[in-house]
Amino acid sequence: MTSEEKRAYHREYMRKYRAANPEKTRAQDSARKRSGRPNLAASKAWKAANPGKMAEYRKRYNHANPEKVAACARAYRERNAEKLTAARRAYYVENKQRIDDYGTRYREANREKIAARMKHWREANPEAAKARERKWRQDNPEKVRRRNRNWIDANPEKVVFQKRRRRALKAGAQGRHTEAEWIATLSKHDHSCAYCGSTGRLEADHVVPLSKGGTDSIDNIVPACKSCNCSKGGMSVEEFSAHRQRFPLMRDVESPQKGWS
Repeated sequence: MTSEEKRAYHREYMRKYRAANPEKTRAQDSARKRSGRPNLAASKAWKAANPGKMAEYRKRYNHANPEKVAACARAYRERNAEKLTAARRAYYVENKQRIDDYGTRYREANREKIAARMKHWREANPEAAKARERKWRQDNPEKVRRRNRNWIDANPEKVVFQKRRRRALKAGAQGRHTEAEWIATLSKHDHSCAYCGSTGRLEADHVVPLSKGGTDSIDNIVPACKSCNCSKGGMSVEEFSAHRQRFPLMRDVESPQKGWS
């Protein structure tokens, strides 16, 4: 029998003995406490002189009794909640720079891990995630404005797409299209204006205007330069063509009602 097996056997024997003799064991424990003050001091001294052995013992104990350790830790935290909060706050104040530096290094080195963990948490706790985001926005208005401005500066095309969708929703238009469909439409028209062929900055134009019942589906949208889009306004393709007699330059864009695709 190995030393570990002997210790396990002894622990099991003592557990059974104490369970079978509760009165006797309580009396023995009381007597031991009354007469054990010198032993207690010697035990403390031994622990202080042997930190390595104590660490190894605690490691083995924690590994063998995870539920008991967790229960003890939980009970301690509940009994000493205010004390622990004050201690953490004091430690943070004393070591703020070191803690912040460590946090910055950790976040930079584990961006993907943190993002995956937060995504999993948000999916598992949607209501709590919304409440946390709402509170953060209320507590950090300047950061919210700065973050929004940075996103707008970095995603001008997405901003235009969102504004266009919002306008269509406000007009009560039927149908929807995605950003991927809009990009495919640009490619279909060689990234040029569907009316004059210009390759400058392009905007989405509703062939049948929203004001005349046109949909926001991709089959009612073509790319147009700013000049053509502003000139066309709320006119149909036919009205626009008649308005600008020079539209031999205008390419073969027809109203969806006439089979344009």
